[in-house]
Formats: sequence, C-alpha cells, structure tokens
Amino acid sequence: RLNTAFRLAVGRDIKASERAGLEKLIADQQAYYAANAAEAAKLLKVGLTPPPAGDPATHAAWTQACRVLLNSHEVITRY
Repeated sequence: RLNTAFRLAVGRDIKASERAGLEKLIADQQAYYAANAAEAAKLLKVGLTPPPAGDPATHAAWTQACRVLLNSHEVITRY
C-alpha cells in the first residue's frame, strides 16, 4: 500500500530511508489513534465520504501518512 501511494504521489519508487520514516509515522499514528478513538473518529468525519468500515485507528493513521506524503516538497513542486 505504501509503495502504491508513494508512486502515485511522487512518480517514482520509494527509497529505503523514506519508507522507514513513513512506516514509523504510520506506526506512531496507529498507536496514538488506538489510544484516542474519539480523535480518530473526528478525523475520519472530515470529507465528502462517510467514514470507512474497519479499524478507525488504522484508517486515521494512513490518512495522516497520506497527508504528509501529499504535502511533501517533492510532490508540491514536481521537479
């Protein structure tokens, strides 16, 4: 899933250092949202679609990772 997200956003394969950073972010966010279920629910209510089925902590963690990826310098400037 991470490879696909990175390739779609950046247009190239993910480097090992980038993968490690994003995997750590996802794990940290997963732990945070597992401990703060109300915050996960609040985040997942944003947008035009209903909150997805499944574990809210996982979806919230991946939402944050995608936000980081899409707001990265490389994605915004497209060298």
